Amino acid sequence: MRGKTGLLAIGIIICGLAIKFYFIGAFNSQGAYEAKNAFVNNGDAGHYLQIAKHIGKFHEYSDLDKKGLSENATWRPPLWPFLLSPALLLTNNLLVVVILKTIFETALILFSLLFIKKRSGRSFKFVIPFLFLLLEPHYLKYSVTFLSESLTAVLILLLAVLFVYDDRSLRSGLRISVLAALIILCHPVAVFFIATLFSVHFFITARKNLRDAFLQALLFIGLVGSWGLRNELSFHKGWYLTASQGAVFSKGWNEQVVSDFTNTQGDNADESINLKFLTKESYASASGSVLDMGKFYRKGTIAYIEKIGFFERLKIIYVKLRSNFNPFPETPKEGWLEKSAIVLRGLWLLVFFQSILLVVKRVFYRKTVNSRVLIVVLSVLSGQLLMAILIYTGLRFNAIYGLCLLACFLFLNLDILTKIYKKTQCAFH
Repeated sequence: MRGKTGLLAIGIIICGLAIKFYFIGAFNSQGAYEAKNAFVNNGDAGHYLQIAKHIGKFHEYSDLDKKGLSENATWRPPLWPFLLSPALLLTNNLLVVVILKTIFETALILFSLLFIKKRSGRSFKFVIPFLFLLLEPHYLKYSVTFLSESLTAVLILLLAVLFVYDDRSLRSGLRISVLAALIILCHPVAVFFIATLFSVHFFITARKNLRDAFLQALLFIGLVGSWGLRNELSFHKGWYLTASQGAVFSKGWNEQVVSDFTNTQGDNADESINLKFLTKESYASASGSVLDMGKFYRKGTIAYIEKIGFFERLKIIYVKLRSNFNPFPETPKEGWLEKSAIVLRGLWLLVFFQSILLVVKRVFYRKTVNSRVLIVVLSVLSGQLLMAILIYTGLRFNAIYGLCLLACFLFLNLDILTKIYKKTQCAFH
């Protein structure tokens, strides 16, 4: 890395970090990193902090102020609280914690780019455009919070890179298995994306070595299943990844979806709305606990779906899919970061369309790297489709694919972008 190339790389990295620290400073001036605000009045992010603090203090997964397990804690997937816990042991200063988070995530992104350079065999100039991942607006937005979206986005990027340059060795496959499982344990909304991508990985590996494929599958299933097993052994109420499953199912399927659902506030729906479709006798047995209520939310939602007709179901699916792929926020979102995110979401639609077109034209089979990139893009597309139908997605949940899709766009179009850049340079000279 020498001369203008090195200066450009350093400039992009500094620019990405500068924007991030600008927002960190703005959040800090508003008191967002004050413990009394962050732990208590910060919604999902505050709950992650409570669980992480309990893990460090009592060495168990709970959100109580004393020793003891809590069903409510399992509302959150486990990876992010476990990673956040050591930082809270080091310091109670949440500003320092978010800076440590920034360093950790930036290091993972840069590692992904160095991995691309090494496996591609290309010069450092090839990686320069990928540095713009540090400026991806969805990632920047969530990276300055204590939500799990930004970490999930980075892990999905890393998984995509490992998959694209997978050499089909056992070591490479085991890395993919572990990372795929960790992504589900970080944000279960990615479960269909991971299921699609890992299934393709399994069948490709099985063609070369069936034993290795089964070893990788067992590792993946074992890691994901271990959390469900832990929940069953702890509360004896069944195997589940998060206690929120029934609630989010209800939010995505109810009589208000057609009129009220948006891609910005879908998760604000009333999760208890479908309880009225249950009989009083069945509902009378509810204990009020998180897990018991989740089961009733699910039963009520199934009762609602059985009650409505086929075309009403299609209408609900249509509304959620339209909302999912609408790049514009359906309720106002202010700020230049939000506006720049619209452009990126438009780019995602372009990548989806381009990938489908390439497959139809059988360009899919021409280049090994690009064929694997297409598999990643189509896995994201299928993941969004299936999750939107089953529950809902929206701008926040789809943000976890921002880094990955931008990287895939660069993979598929880098030659074209390079030619455009060169022609532009010649025109100015």
